Amino acid sequence: MGSVYRWALGVCTLTEVIIIMKVQSSALTVKPIEVLGGNVYIRKNIVRIDNDGDEGFHGWEYDETVLPLEQYLLAIEVMGQRITNLMLEVM
Repeated sequence: MGSVYRWALGVCTLTEVIIIMKVQSSALTVKPIEVLGGNVYIRKNIVRIDNDGDEGFHGWEYDETVLPLEQYLLAIEVMGQRITNLMLEVM
């Protein structure tokens, strides 16, 4: 991976949603949504950080929600059905 995470979950299969605020990563880029190891990582408020000095941090800071892939797909399915229902009501 080549990235240094100051706080990291590691790759595991989750059974619940985890919300992490102010994650810092030295990755070259940060994807808003990423699927890794059966989990979905949803990142918001992504900000580039470039601090100077001896211990300066250069990377990204963001809020992250991690949930199992199955739970993410179910949520997408439910949202899609709600949108379909709303569209049918309008027609």
